[in-house]
Amino acid sequence: MFFKITSAFTCGVELECLRCGREIVDSLLCIKCADELFDDSPLWFCPSMLIGDNAITLLRKNANILLLIGPTADGNTIHLDGMKVEEQVNKIVAGEEDYKKAASLFNRIMIHLGVPLEMNDETNMKFSNDDIEQLTSIIKKIEEFEEKEEMEDMGCISTYIRIGNLFWIAGMNNILDAAGESWAENKKKYCFEKALKYYDRSLHMKEREAEKEKYHQIALKNKALLLQMLGRYKDSSPYINQLLKTHPKDHLLWNCKGLIFYHSREYDNAVKCYDRALEIDDKKAKVWKNKADALVKNDDLKAALKCYNTSLELKSEYIDALIAKGDVLAKLGDVDEAIQCYDAAEAIRMDLKKKNIKSKKRG
Repeated sequence: MFFKITSAFTCGVELECLRCGREIVDSLLCIKCADELFDDSPLWFCPSMLIGDNAITLLRKNANILLLIGPTADGNTIHLDGMKVEEQVNKIVAGEEDYKKAASLFNRIMIHLGVPLEMNDETNMKFSNDDIEQLTSIIKKIEEFEEKEEMEDMGCISTYIRIGNLFWIAGMNNILDAAGESWAENKKKYCFEKALKYYDRSLHMKEREAEKEKYHQIALKNKALLLQMLGRYKDSSPYINQLLKTHPKDHLLWNCKGLIFYHSREYDNAVKCYDRALEIDDKKAKVWKNKADALVKNDDLKAALKCYNTSLELKSEYIDALIAKGDVLAKLGDVDEAIQCYDAAEAIRMDLKKKNIKSKKRG
């Protein structure tokens, strides 16, 4: 028995391109406009904040802001002045500053925006258009320095990790479905591959010995997680195993190892890994759902159902868990309750799509 959940963009809804007004169906932008915007910068496809201040505005308001970010080579505090930040961006764009100034300013803005160095599969952020414009300008200059071979290895490792993180976030964001699902999938893959490129670059950079291992571990973990998001579980395996040697209490890594076993059809080993993850943190809905998936493959449907229920207790609007629970109930012969699960999943998905459309129209 198979039930398909349809999205709001697969129902033949007639709309106008939000950029040029051309008539389109089942999307927010026409392909031409979406490609032009994406080619200008994938970061424009991060959803921008509709209310509140952007990073530069906040800096202006506060005049001088002290941020505790340590430890760094220069201490634990970075001093940011709003007007000076904007002036520095303009100088970098004009080619009046070297790569070190560009890398330093990029890091400072990213820190102020709260973009973490260490990512996970739920990391998602919103930026204002001003934020995106500033960051995009700096990234383009950094790439120009690299093309001219003017980049030195020393001191830029964290910058490359953060650029990779920004492309990861761009790939995660919902607006990437603006020109249709197939277009979105291709662009999402592009963003993720771009992030991998920057993680690889950071892994091969020279750095002060005390800093190198810390950043190396972060870049390695980010790369491993992103490979899994791309479905490249086998490629992620050596990195996950390496990281577990130094981080045996990291529940996320055990979940990742479970996924590697699951996609290798070693379901018993997958369950063991998920159990290790849950021993460390039993409040993760995704891990309970992953364990349930492995139990289903072993035909242990009743145990799987309990895990799906636990997952949904932790995250009631977990669409994938609702659908999977419905599948198990259908196999167990409880068709009415299965249909309730499918209906609930579809209602949640439709509600999210409606909110997404309203958000884009306001923007």
